[in-house]
Amino acid sequence: MKLWIDESDGKSFFLSVQTVKDNEQLSFDWTRKGHRAMIQRLTEENIATPDREPDGEWDTLVIDSQKLVSKEHCVWYDLDDNDIVNGENWLTVKEWPIDENLAEIMRGICHKITANQDKLGDITDQIIELEKLIIREADRLEVELVVE
Repeated sequence: MKLWIDESDGKSFFLSVQTVKDNEQLSFDWTRKGHRAMIQRLTEENIATPDREPDGEWDTLVIDSQKLVSKEHCVWYDLDDNDIVNGENWLTVKEWPIDENLAEIMRGICHKITANQDKLGDITDQIIELEKLIIREADRLEVELVVE
């Protein structure tokens, strides 16, 4: 399974996985907007980047088969249901609350991944646990994922 996990300070988290639709991702987060799952769709709609400072910048870890394959720097503008990330428009098309206990477990594992990104082999079991949690939650939400 390919995961996109924003580097985490342990207080919040954001992660995404690919759905069977090429332009959609299932994302999970616990941020200032609460703890939730959402479908985000990459749109071709041309929304101009606001003429202001970005709402956030961070690095995202790209993990495939429990291995770090790349790190991407992200620049984010929050436009309510539209997020502009690195010039791409991601529209939130559906949102669900997630159980606080599940969010807490995901937050802890994402923080552990961030802290151990140079030695993910040491925490393979936790990454597999995260993948299983994602699959279980996607099934509950009736969202089909790309699982390789």
